[in-house]
Amino acid sequence: RASKARASLTPCRSLRRAMLLASLGPRWAPPAASMLRRCPLAALPARWMATASKEALRAAFAGRATIIDLRTAEERKEVPGAARAMHVEWDMEKGRMSTEDLPEDRASTLLLHCKGGVRAEKAKAFLEGLGYKNVLNGGGVQTKELFEEYSSE
Repeated sequence: RASKARASLTPCRSLRRAMLLASLGPRWAPPAASMLRRCPLAALPARWMATASKEALRAAFAGRATIIDLRTAEERKEVPGAARAMHVEWDMEKGRMSTEDLPEDRASTLLLHCKGGVRAEKAKAFLEGLGYKNVLNGGGVQTKELFEEYSSE
């Protein structure tokens, strides 16, 4: 079991290759979204998470963006999120989420959050692949300065 757990924390080959290319400079760095689909959550470098700025979050929140909480039920019990957040759990094994309750208008603004922002980044890439145009990674509980922008109403 220990070796299996260690293996899940080891960066996959495509991520190691991407990190090597990124070390050569921004010109060689692959798009983060392509690596997000292939690699385990724990292996993702934090610098590849593109959380939205406070200003973008404020504007989205004021514009009545759809807030989507990707955390598990247990995580939501520990720290509640925004009162108007829709709860759609991110399936870490399959790398997807249910889209049946999301707005049909693919141009509407979606603000995603989880615990630290990694699942939100993966969900952002997933939703953009489905054609959603305005998807923001709001970080999560661990990114307090961003989480406070939309968690209190």
